[in-house]
Amino acid sequence: MKKVFLLLAAVTAVLCACQKEAMVKEDMAVLVENAKTIHCSIPEINDAQPAGDASRTALGAEDSGSYPVEWRSGDVIKLYSSDGSEDAEYTTSTDGVDAVFTSPTGVVGADRLGVYPAAKAAGISAGKIMVDMSGLASQTAKDVMADISDNVQYFPMWAKEGATPGQFSFRNIAGCIALQLNDYQGLGLAIKKVKISSASMDILGVASVDPSTGAITLPAKTDKNSITIEYATAVDVNTKYIEKSVECFTIAIPAVTYPDNDLTFEITDNDGRVFTQRVTKALTINPGKVKKMAKLQFTLRYGTENCFIFAPGGTYAMALTKEVLWEQLPTTDSGAGSVITSSSIDGYNLTVTAGAEEGNALIAIKDGGTIVCIK
Repeated sequence: MKKVFLLLAAVTAVLCACQKEAMVKEDMAVLVENAKTIHCSIPEINDAQPAGDASRTALGAEDSGSYPVEWRSGDVIKLYSSDGSEDAEYTTSTDGVDAVFTSPTGVVGADRLGVYPAAKAAGISAGKIMVDMSGLASQTAKDVMADISDNVQYFPMWAKEGATPGQFSFRNIAGCIALQLNDYQGLGLAIKKVKISSASMDILGVASVDPSTGAITLPAKTDKNSITIEYATAVDVNTKYIEKSVECFTIAIPAVTYPDNDLTFEITDNDGRVFTQRVTKALTINPGKVKKMAKLQFTLRYGTENCFIFAPGGTYAMALTKEVLWEQLPTTDSGAGSVITSSSIDGYNLTVTAGAEEGNALIAIKDGGTIVCIK
């Protein structure tokens, strides 16, 4: 009987082990099946949220409303396990701020990490999400907010799985900068191209995002430190003879703090003239928000140089004097401010001493009371 009892006990143990194994396999199958479906949302900007949660994937000016961003059918995200050892692409077939994404394989585990668009996901490194920012170079609109549906596909987002498994709230990695440009002299300027460059960082490089804080870091400058947007039709910025507001050129760039003298704008008009403006102070771009820059006035010159006709062998003597016609600091809307501290003419030489602040100025060289040259 003892042998029979031991035999029965052994059989029972085997059966229990098989049942446990079957239960484990069944549980794993459920986990895998559940992992194939996730819920992703794009909540609006909410400044009342604590730091780290305030960066929402709705875009808007810092002092005004927001521009909602929605998922579109066919959008693809990449999901990673928390350590980056597993990944899979998930696709949605619905539109809206909340959408269901599915994958034929799925990623199992807690604290999963997501990237949109999937094509720009560059892996997980040392616990940080790596995202290729090169898509920002594909922006085409003068104002990406005006037709955001065509441009949002280039704005990378990231997410960390929430407290509820399968729930992801995506956040922006980019913000926007709004250049306010105008030709108040009515000289017929139209903007053909805008270039934004960083002196220290690759704004089109691979950014890293710390999922615990939301902190975004860009790599050091190499050859990916600028974004150039060329417009199919030059944008008229004349505001002298027509009633219209200053033109805003809104461009998405990585949401980081750019140090003093780091960002430079190069603006090319329809005649090929290039205007350069450097941001002398540190500038912070917040994720999912638009930062408006001060108005940038374009100044070419007043009138043209005069011509004087006299007979061959004759002499025309000029009693040259100078006059500062106009000065303007970049923070003012009209010709006002002190840009030049002193100016003088010595023979054929005009000497000008500038003040401490950047700005624009026009100096006339006169022959008596007649302007012969504008500088």
